[in-house]
Amino acid sequence: MATFTLKKDTTTFDCDTLGKVKKAGADFGSWSTSKDNKIIIKGKDGTQTPIDVVWKFNNFNELCLLDTANKSLLNFHSTTNVVPFFAANKGVLQVFADENEDFSFELRGEWDMTDSHDLSVTINNLKSVIDGYVDDPESRFSYHFFDKVKNPFNLVFIGEWKQTTDDKGTPELSFKYLREDGSSDEFLLPEAITIDRGLNQFVYQYNKKNKTRRIRLVGLLNVTPDFRITYSIDRQESEEGGEDVKSTQFEIKAVLSNSKFEGEIEFLVKKADGKAGKNVLGIRGSFTARPGGNLIKVGFEFAQEREGAMKKTTVLFNGSLTLKNNLTEVQWEFGINDNVKTLVVTISDVKLKSVTIDSKFILKSGNGDREVTILLGFKF
Repeated sequence: MATFTLKKDTTTFDCDTLGKVKKAGADFGSWSTSKDNKIIIKGKDGTQTPIDVVWKFNNFNELCLLDTANKSLLNFHSTTNVVPFFAANKGVLQVFADENEDFSFELRGEWDMTDSHDLSVTINNLKSVIDGYVDDPESRFSYHFFDKVKNPFNLVFIGEWKQTTDDKGTPELSFKYLREDGSSDEFLLPEAITIDRGLNQFVYQYNKKNKTRRIRLVGLLNVTPDFRITYSIDRQESEEGGEDVKSTQFEIKAVLSNSKFEGEIEFLVKKADGKAGKNVLGIRGSFTARPGGNLIKVGFEFAQEREGAMKKTTVLFNGSLTLKNNLTEVQWEFGINDNVKTLVVTISDVKLKSVTIDSKFILKSGNGDREVTILLGFKF
């Protein structure tokens, strides 16, 4: 247990990290904090004495208490074998001076994420930067940091993910959480999100101090026939039975970048003007095809882990077999509207595997002067 001394006019209060207060050596009452981050001395007789103080995290990520002249009163990490505990609740920082004790107090400030993935908090106009990293395998906004002696801490903010695309076609990610007063705030993450092709799930991944960190956004990936990539993020429950992450869905407009129906499927994210940007999103899987009347639909099949099992999803795109090049060559013509290029693939480009379906197609040239009947057995 650590102690610190506060003065109000000519009165001195001796406080400890169990929340108790003495005056002139005798038990006087307890202390807590107000919504404007003052320390409130509460006497047993019901009196309340507010005292202005300064709160900050030092360069070792340690919470410190100072007086208004910036004189150090207490470093909450300085007592051997006593480790504090931190929690975030609607943007309010809850501090347990000793993780093994029940006493806690609250600090209110403005939170932000810096371009270098540091978390900052501004308490009464004094900004502290907490050097750490955001990382979680189950979609949570969980910020990890350490103090000077490498005690680990993490702050979990409760809320929901939002996705936007900037003017350059960069798919961005932010985390929205509710404040105590019912308003909301967001952490905008500095880099782009991408698809982990090993999982076929969206991730936010970055490097800091030569280490790779990531947030795995656990959810369901899908692609519409007009190349809108949709992603449904799963609801994540807390250990206490509440909700850490709300279930949400976002959508990214994209352009197919494949030139052949083989390998992985890749897309270029569209910019605000509807043109293709430079950011590539890829999905691991294989192309397939399904007949229907005198048409064939080309598709892409991929797998995702869902609740411990592998779920297969097939995205079907419209296409047709036509006669081209003076009616001498059969081609696959794959056309999509909305400024997406037409993809033409000859039969020789299609890598046939074992025959799985037999279908008869009658192809006409368009003016009726020639038609070709072919029997297809195919699997891309």
